[in-house]
Amino acid sequence: MPEKNFNGESFLTLPLSAFARKVFGREVPEFSEEISHPDPEDPYWKTPAGGSEYLHALEPLRIPVLLATSFYDIYTDGVFRMWENLPEANRSRCALVITPYAHGTRDKDCPVTFPDGVLDEVWKDYRINWFNAARGREKLRFVRPGETVWYSQFEGVWRHAPFLQEGKERKILYINAAGLSPEAGPVQERSYTYDPRVPAMFRGGCAHAAGMREQDPPDSREDIASFLTAPFPEKQLIRGAMKVRLFVRSSCPDSCFYIRMSLVRQGKTLGMRDGITAISRQYPDYVPGQEAALDLVMTENAFLLAQGDRIRLDISSSCYPYYVPHTNRKGLFSIQTGADTARNTVLTGKSFLSYCTVSSDDTAKIPETSLDR
Repeated sequence: MPEKNFNGESFLTLPLSAFARKVFGREVPEFSEEISHPDPEDPYWKTPAGGSEYLHALEPLRIPVLLATSFYDIYTDGVFRMWENLPEANRSRCALVITPYAHGTRDKDCPVTFPDGVLDEVWKDYRINWFNAARGREKLRFVRPGETVWYSQFEGVWRHAPFLQEGKERKILYINAAGLSPEAGPVQERSYTYDPRVPAMFRGGCAHAAGMREQDPPDSREDIASFLTAPFPEKQLIRGAMKVRLFVRSSCPDSCFYIRMSLVRQGKTLGMRDGITAISRQYPDYVPGQEAALDLVMTENAFLLAQGDRIRLDISSSCYPYYVPHTNRKGLFSIQTGADTARNTVLTGKSFLSYCTVSSDDTAKIPETSLDR
C-alpha cells in the first residue's frame, strides 16, 4: 500500500486528475477512471469497473438477505436503489431495515439521541435471528419478509411497509426573499460570489458521510444563502424525497448549485438532507447570464415535523470536503487546470422546495412486544 501525502486541501488539486500522483506518488487507474465519468447516466457506471456488480448483486440470489442501512449513511441511497431493483420474487424473501443514525449505531458527534433507535438494542442478536429463521430454526423477530422497517425520526417509533414510499400529499414551500413560505412572493434576485479556491464548508455529510450534525448559523458566509420557514403551527409526518427547483443564473459558462435542508428544533439546526448539481447536467449548452431551472432530488427520509419546528434551506455552490469544488469552467471537471470566480444568482419568488406528508395510519407501527430487548 503506497504512503499517503494527504491533507485537508488535497481535493483542491488542479487538475484533479493529478490527485493520485500527488497523494499516493503514483498513478491509480481505478480512481482516475471514475472521476472521468461524472454523469451518472454514463454507460461506464453500468460496467463492473463502475460498480454495476454491487448495485445488482442481489438480483440473481434466491436466498433471504437482510439489508441494513441508516438514514445518514454513505450507503443510504445505494441500498434504497438495491431494494427497489430486487425482483418481487426475491424481495418477498428479504427485508430492509433503516436506522436513524450514521452507520447503524449512534456516533458520539450526533446531536440527537433517538429513543430505541439502535438496532442492536431493539432487535438483539438480529444477525443470528435472521440466519436461524432462514434455516427454520427459530421465529423471525422484528421484521417480516418483503418489508421495509424504518425508524420514524422524532416520532420515536419503528414503522413498516413494503417500501419507504412518498406520502400522498405533496406540499410546496416557495423560496422567497423573506424566507420559505407556502405562498410565492415577488420575484427577486439573491446573488453571491462563488470562488472555488475558498469553497463553502458545511458540518456533516447528511446521507453521504459523517451523519447528522448541528449547523452553523444562517447566512454564515457571503456565498451561503439561508431561507427559513416560520414555526409550523401543527405537526406533520414527512416521508419520501424532498425536491427543489431552483431558477438560477451564473456569470460563467458552467457552475454548481448545492442545497442543504435542515430541521430547526429547540434551538438546534440539524442538517438532514442535501443535493448538488451542475448547470451543464441539465443545460449542456448554457450561456452565461441565461436563466436555468435546475431540479434537485434529495435522498428519501422519514421524520416528524413537530409544532414549533422550522425548516431551513441553505443554497450555495460548494460543500467542501464532501464534494469537489466546481471550477466554473465548462468541460470534464477532472482535467480543468484552473478555476474562475462566478457570480451566481437564485431567483426567489419562483424557486421552491416540495415535500410529502403522510398520516400515521398509512404505515403500521411495530408493536412494543416485538421490540426484543
